[in-house]
Amino acid sequence: MPNKYPTIYRKHVYTLLRDIFDNSEFQVDKTTDTDGFTGIAKNYYFRGESKKYEYRTPSLYLNESLTRKGSEYYYRTLLNELGEDDYRESASLVRLISKLQHYGAKTRMLDITRSPLIALFFAVEKDDSDSGFVYIYEGREGQEKFDTGHTVAIKSALNLISQEVINKFYASIETLREKYSADWENIRRLSVEEMRIDTRFKDEVDTLETFMELLNQRAKVREILRFPFKIYEDLNVAHIVLPSKATDRIRQQQGAFIYPKYVCTKNKSHREIMMEIDTSIYTLMTEMTTKQTQKEREAYNFSVIEIKPENKKVIRKELHQLGITQGFIYPDIEHQSRGLLD
Repeated sequence: MPNKYPTIYRKHVYTLLRDIFDNSEFQVDKTTDTDGFTGIAKNYYFRGESKKYEYRTPSLYLNESLTRKGSEYYYRTLLNELGEDDYRESASLVRLISKLQHYGAKTRMLDITRSPLIALFFAVEKDDSDSGFVYIYEGREGQEKFDTGHTVAIKSALNLISQEVINKFYASIETLREKYSADWENIRRLSVEEMRIDTRFKDEVDTLETFMELLNQRAKVREILRFPFKIYEDLNVAHIVLPSKATDRIRQQQGAFIYPKYVCTKNKSHREIMMEIDTSIYTLMTEMTTKQTQKEREAYNFSVIEIKPENKKVIRKELHQLGITQGFIYPDIEHQSRGLLD
């Protein structure tokens, strides 16, 4: 729930922006190596939610059936109904899912934005009887992923593999990790071909080969994916993804995504699965600090900004004055018209 994060309360756009910009001086981690000063740039990302939700959860995980069975049939049917061609390469699949996300399809990605104003719009656009929330995340150069990279290709490809196959893959890896924990650093570097000729792995190698074969078919990356343990480790981490600005919505909203960890769903309740997803997303949250002012004599740490119900209308008006309207956020005729009427 939002109150598990350090939270401040704001009534106006300018105070919210002030708190964020006051932290801009901390956007570089200062480290020193043998060659002298080096800086690791940090980028802030934001997510607006118009009411209190217990978990930050991508829309697909809210549907228990899709969560447990996997989404291949759902996506294949959706693409067929839309008349979309099958994808030819990994980036095409990632961009296709990004596009579908912005038009209401269920995905395993969580929308975020580089703009605090866009996040604030989503926090106050509706649900006037509830508080809205802006959540703050941090990405660092070298850790953010692009939609042309292998990590995003692999996570996207799993949308087209049954959850049962994924669960078996997870179970095999975890069995091996427990069995050979003393030699794990060496084992985790093995390719599936190397495992095939090592008799220690005869009970698990068939499962891993089946998974890797399907993954290569679905991911469609240029190089053959060979290292199951490294893939497992990548799947267990949440990533910030910087998508190609392929649609007007993504451009206008300065959109990015969080791809949370993939979860083994076997022997877990739906609630436990959502908690695990939320926990992985939580690792990307950052903490800012307010500056002391005459009005606020104490500094506060915060990862969330809450807007009370009585302040939503005022902030909507302020955003409108700044040009952040429905027509700006959703650059299509329907929303342009609705924005003018509002």
